[in-house]
Amino acid sequence: MKIKLFLLLLLNTIYSTNFINAQQLDYDNLSFVDIHQNITKKPISSIIEDDLGFIWIATQGDGIFRFDGVNYKNFTYHFENQNSLESNIIYCLYIDSNNQLWAGSNSGISYYNKDLNRFERINFIGIGAIADSAEVMCIVEDNNNNLIIGTHYKGAYKMPIYATKASRIKTDAKDDEELFFRRFIKSSDGTIYAGTTEGLFILDSNTEIFENKFSDEFDDYITSLAIDKNSNLWFGTIKGGIYKLDKNSKKIIPKLESANRRIFSLFFIDNQLLVGTELDGLWAYNLDTQILHKYISNRLIENSLGSFSIWQIYGDSNNRLWVGSFDQGIQLVDRFNSKFNSIEHTPGNPNSLQEASVAGIQQDNEGKIWIGVPGGVDIYDPKTKHIEHITTHQNSKIKGLTSTAILSIFLDSKENLWVGSWDKGVYYLEKGSKKFINYNENTLNNPIKSNAIFGFSEDSEGYIYMASFLKGLHYYSPKLKKIFYCDSAPFVENGIAKSDTRTVLVDTEDNIWVGTKTDLFKLKRKPNNSFIVNRMTTQMKKKGKKLLVNPILSLFQSDDNKVWIGTNGNGLFSYDLNLKTFKEYTDLDGFVQTVINSITESKNHNLWINGKSGLSKLDFTSNAAINYTKDDGLLSNYSHENTLLTAYDGTIYVGSYEGINYFKPELLVKNNIPPKVYLSKLKLFNKEVIPLKNNTLLKKEISQTSAIEFNYEQSVFTIDYASINFTRPEKTDYAYKLQGFDSNWNFVGNSTSATYTNLDPGKYTFQVKAANNDGVWSKTPTSLVIKILPAWWETVWAKIFYVLLVSSGIWLFINYRIESIKQKTESIYQSKLIKQINLEEGRRIEKESIAKELHDSLLGTIFGIRLGLDSSSQKDFEQQAIDRSKYVEKLSDLEKEVRSISHGLSPNLSFSSHAFTEVIEQLLIEQCTANNLEYTLNSDAKIKWSTIDDEIKFNVYRVIQESITNILKHSNASIVTINFQIINHVLELNILDNGVGFKKGYLNKGIGLKNIKSRVENVGGLAYFKSENGVSIDIKIPLNLKNQ
Repeated sequence: MKIKLFLLLLLNTIYSTNFINAQQLDYDNLSFVDIHQNITKKPISSIIEDDLGFIWIATQGDGIFRFDGVNYKNFTYHFENQNSLESNIIYCLYIDSNNQLWAGSNSGISYYNKDLNRFERINFIGIGAIADSAEVMCIVEDNNNNLIIGTHYKGAYKMPIYATKASRIKTDAKDDEELFFRRFIKSSDGTIYAGTTEGLFILDSNTEIFENKFSDEFDDYITSLAIDKNSNLWFGTIKGGIYKLDKNSKKIIPKLESANRRIFSLFFIDNQLLVGTELDGLWAYNLDTQILHKYISNRLIENSLGSFSIWQIYGDSNNRLWVGSFDQGIQLVDRFNSKFNSIEHTPGNPNSLQEASVAGIQQDNEGKIWIGVPGGVDIYDPKTKHIEHITTHQNSKIKGLTSTAILSIFLDSKENLWVGSWDKGVYYLEKGSKKFINYNENTLNNPIKSNAIFGFSEDSEGYIYMASFLKGLHYYSPKLKKIFYCDSAPFVENGIAKSDTRTVLVDTEDNIWVGTKTDLFKLKRKPNNSFIVNRMTTQMKKKGKKLLVNPILSLFQSDDNKVWIGTNGNGLFSYDLNLKTFKEYTDLDGFVQTVINSITESKNHNLWINGKSGLSKLDFTSNAAINYTKDDGLLSNYSHENTLLTAYDGTIYVGSYEGINYFKPELLVKNNIPPKVYLSKLKLFNKEVIPLKNNTLLKKEISQTSAIEFNYEQSVFTIDYASINFTRPEKTDYAYKLQGFDSNWNFVGNSTSATYTNLDPGKYTFQVKAANNDGVWSKTPTSLVIKILPAWWETVWAKIFYVLLVSSGIWLFINYRIESIKQKTESIYQSKLIKQINLEEGRRIEKESIAKELHDSLLGTIFGIRLGLDSSSQKDFEQQAIDRSKYVEKLSDLEKEVRSISHGLSPNLSFSSHAFTEVIEQLLIEQCTANNLEYTLNSDAKIKWSTIDDEIKFNVYRVIQESITNILKHSNASIVTINFQIINHVLELNILDNGVGFKKGYLNKGIGLKNIKSRVENVGGLAYFKSENGVSIDIKIPLNLKNQ
C-alpha cells in the first residue's frame, strides 16, 4: 500500500473525527479520552486487566500503576525499602492461569502478592537458572502450567508457576547468546510463538526447543504479535511493516507497509486490526473491507489521539480500548463514555461548524440539516457527514445575510429559509435564490416594527407568523408577499402589540399560540385577516400550583393533539386540544427541568426537552424522566430556545452553546456494567492500618480480608472503599450499611468512606455497593464480617461468673430472707395459733366443764336422789324419815357443789384426806345400793394413789360416776365390776356390766360416752368401748406422761 494512499486516508481521518459515534465503536471515528490527567508521561510498555477488573500499566521509568478508574496505586523501586519493586523499568506484565500477576523488568521477574499488596522478586535456583542481571522482556504460560520467560540476549527459560526452579530452553538459532526475545503469544491450540531479533520462532512441545522454521524467507526483527479470529498469526516488524502467517498454508504474507515505521503493538477487536506505530499514530485496519484509517495526534481536535508513537493497545473484558503511548501516557476508547454523537466547531477544520453556539435547527426535504449559528447558516448532510457553510463572514455562497447575531431559523413548506436576527430583523431566502432579502425597522418597502425576531411558524395557508421583541406578533401573507404588524384592537387590549414575544406555534387546527414574557394567548385568524384573541394564562394558573407560569419560552404540538408549553423557571404545561384542559407536570419521577427552552417528540412518543439542566426524556407510560448531562456526552448542559429537532429518520438533534449532539433514541447505549467495589483502606482513629505492621489486626490487605476482629479499645474505625469503573467514574454513587446496626442502606453519593464509633460487642457485616453513570447498581455487595470483642469484664465467661456470683448472692439472700420470714411468720403464726388454741381451748374447756359438771355432778347426784326417793316411798315411815334426812344432806352437798361450779367450775372433791378407793366405794354405795345394782371394786395393791395426780383421780372419779349413771339409765344391768391395775406405769381401769349394751352408732351420739372419752384424753389416756354381753369400758392412762 502506497504512502500516497496513507496521506489521503490521513486527510479523510482528520476531517471526519468531529463526528463521534457513541452507539458502538466506530473504528473510522474513534474518540480518545485521557486517563487521570495522564498519570505518567513515561513510555507505556504493557497493559493488562486482572481477574478483579483492575487495569495494570507497566512503564519504562515509573514502575507499575494499578488503576480503578479514579484511584491509582504506583508500585516503584525504593532503595531503602526491601519490599519495593526491583526496578522502575518494566517491560512486560502477564497473568497466569491462577490469576497470578507477573512482571518482567530489567532486573528480573517479580510476582504480585495480593495479600500484602506488593511485588516480590523471584530468586531462581537450579542448573542454568536465569542470571540476576537478565532483562525479562516477555512471559507466557504453556499448556503444562510452566511460565516461558524471554530475556534480552540471555535466552528463554521455563519455570513452573508453582516453583522457582527455572531451566534454559534451547533454540536452533545460529548464535543463541545473541537472540533477543521481544514478544510471546500462545494460540488456541497451545502453540507458543516468539518474536525475536532474528524473526519468528515456534516452541516445539516435544523437543522443548524454539525453532525458526521460516529463517529462509523471513528474518526481520519482530516487535509485536497478534492472532486473529481465524487463528492466523500477525506480526509487526521494526521496519518492514506487518505480516500474516497463514494458518493453513503456513506461508508468511506481507499485509501492510509501514514506511520504515516501527510497529510496536497489534490488537484484534471485532473485525479490526489496531496497530500502534512509532511516529505514525494508530491505525485501524478493517479485515473485511481492507480499508485503513489512521489516527494521529492533533491537540486542536478534542478527543484526538494523544501521541504520534503508540506502544501498547489493549482491549479489556468490556471491549474498552486502552492506548498507551511513548510520551503522553494512556488514553481510553469507551463506547459507553459518550451516549451522543456530535457536530462541533473546530478551529482550522473546514468540515466543522463555523461557530459553536447553535441558534436554530431545521431539516429540508432532502434530509439535510440547516443550522443557524452566530456566523450565519451551515448545512449538514447526515449521509456524507459533510458541512457546507452557505454564509460566512468572508466568503458567502449566498449573499445578503449581514447580521452575525442570529436568533432563529425556519424552513417553510416551500423550503424558503427565514432567518431571525437580534439586530437586523428578518432575512428571507427564497428556495434556489442566491441572495437574502432583509426586512427590518428601516426597510423602505415593507418595514417591520422590531429588529429582533425570536421564532417562526406557518399555518395551512402558508402564512408565516413571527415572534418579536417588544412588538408582539407579525405575519407574512404569501398572497400579498408582505409582512404585517398585529396592532389591531384585540392585540392592543390584551397587551400583545407591545409584548416581548419569545415563541409562536400554529397547531393542526390553525390555532396560533403566542408565548410572551407575561402571558399565553390562543389566536384565530379570520378570512378577512382579523383575529380572535383568547388569553389562556388564567386557565393555566388555575391548574398550576405556582402563582406564575410565565414567561413562555417554547411551544410544541405532539401527535396526541396536545400543545406543550415550556416556561422560564416554572416547568412544563400541556393543553389538550380535545378536552380543552391544561395540565401541569410536577409529579414526574426524576424530572429536574424548570427552564424549558425547547421541546420535541420521538417516534415512540416520548417527549424530549432541554434547557439549563441538560436533556430530559419524559416517558409518560412509566411517569418518569431520564436526565442526560455533559457527563453523559452532551457538549453542553445549556441551550438556546427552539433548538431541538426530530428528523424524518427519528434522529434527534440537540443544539447547545457548544455545538450539536445527535442520536437515535432507540439506539441509546445504556451502561449495564455495574462497578466492582473493593475495600481500599482500614483506619483506626483515622490512622491507616498497615498489614503485619506492629502485629496489627490485619494479616493481609483489607481488600483480601473477609473478616476482622476489633477489641473493645478499637472503638473508632473507618473503612475506605472504591470501585473499579472506567466509564464516567466521577458519576459513581455508593451506598453502604452495617448489618446488625444500620436498618437501611446509607446512600452517600460519591463519598468513599464509612466511620463507626463505639459499637456494642457482637457480630456485624459491612456491605457496600455502587452504581455506574446510568444508575446500574452492583448485584452483589462487597462484604466484610466485623466482630467487636467485649472488654474482659464483658466476656461470656465474665458474664457467666457475674451471673453465678449474683445468682449465688441472690440465692443466699433469698434463702436467708425466706428462712427469716418463715421463722418470723412461723413464730407469729404459732403465737397466734397458740393464743387462738388457748382461747378456743379455754372456751371449749369452759363449755365442756360446765356440761360435764352439770352432767356428771349435778345430774348424777339429782338422778341418785330421785331414784333413792322413789325407792324410799315403798319403805315404812320411820325408814322414809331416815332416808329423807340423808337426801336432805345430799341436797345440801349438791347446793355446795353448785356453788363450787358457779365459782370455779371445779368439783368440791378432796382426795387428800381419804383414800381414793374409799371415795370410789362411797360413790358406788350411794349409786348402786340405792338402785339394787350389785357392784364389785377391785384395786391392785401396787397402786399408790397418793403419788397419782389429783387431776387423773378427779377424771377417773367422773368416768366411774358417768359410767354408773349410764348403766342405771340404759343397760338394765344387775352387776357392775370395776377393776384397777398398773402395768408398765400405765393405770388401767375396766368397767364391766351385764346389761343389754348399746346400739350401733350410739358411741358417736351419746354425750355420756363422749364425756368419758374426753376426760380420759385430757389426761393423756385412751378409752375403749365394747358392747358385747353387756358393756365393757377399758381406760388406759400413762402415769409418767401427761396430756399425750
